[in-house]
Amino acid sequence: MRTTADVRKYGETMREQGKSSIEEVGKLIRAWVGATDLAYGRVRAELKELPARNQAQVQKLQGQAKKLNRAEVRKQVLETYDDLAKRGEKVLARLRSRPQARLVFTRAEKTLKHAEQTLKHSERAVENAEQRTTGGPATTGRKPATKAPAHKTEAHK
Repeated sequence: MRTTADVRKYGETMREQGKSSIEEVGKLIRAWVGATDLAYGRVRAELKELPARNQAQVQKLQGQAKKLNRAEVRKQVLETYDDLAKRGEKVLARLRSRPQARLVFTRAEKTLKHAEQTLKHSERAVENAEQRTTGGPATTGRKPATKAPAHKTEAHK
């Protein structure tokens, strides 16, 4: 008999824990909805203020732009360009350390090396062809082809 009472007590305990868990899950969902509503309210308030803030910011920037001269702007652009290049170098270094990206970089480097070799081979072939054609050494600076002087035929003499 005692076993039946224990089973009933255990069942009641389980029901109470289940109710408590369900209430806790409900509270968690309500907290999530409340947090979402709070965030939405803040976003709406920010969006209402945004046009006025943007206009003020534009006026401020226009005033600053009038004060800048070309040399200062050029200096800032070059500094920003250098900073971006350094940042890109760091990103590439991080990417190269990843096994998935390392394969891509290896392939790209091999392709670039192959392209350089092909270019050198092509340059040598052009130099050789030029030497055979002109009978002299190849010129280092390439000039556009010029039209050869026309030879007079018997009919034009």
